[in-house]
Amino acid sequence: MNLSAVSVCIHRGLTDLYMQMTPDIATCMYDTGFDPFTKQAVYVAKGLRDRQLQRALMQFFKPENYFLVRKALLQAGTATRSRSVKHKSSML
Repeated sequence: MNLSAVSVCIHRGLTDLYMQMTPDIATCMYDTGFDPFTKQAVYVAKGLRDRQLQRALMQFFKPENYFLVRKALLQAGTATRSRSVKHKSSML
C-alpha cells in the first residue's frame, strides 16, 4: 500500500467526516478526488443519482435496472451503439 496516499487523507482529516473507514487507496481517492499515484483529478460520483447510475451499470443484468442503464447509456452517448451491436449478434 502506498503510505503517502494514506497520509494525505489522514493529514486532511477526511477519514472522520463520513464514518470510521480503513484508510486505503480507494477511500483516499473518494475523499480527495485525486489519484495518489498520478496526482491527476478523477471523477467521483458523490450525488445520489450518479451513484445509482453507476450501481445500475455494474448490475446491468438485473431487470429492475433496465431503465437506469438505458438512461446512463443515453447520457454517455453509447445507447445507439449497444443497440446496433445487439442487432448484429442476433442476425448471426
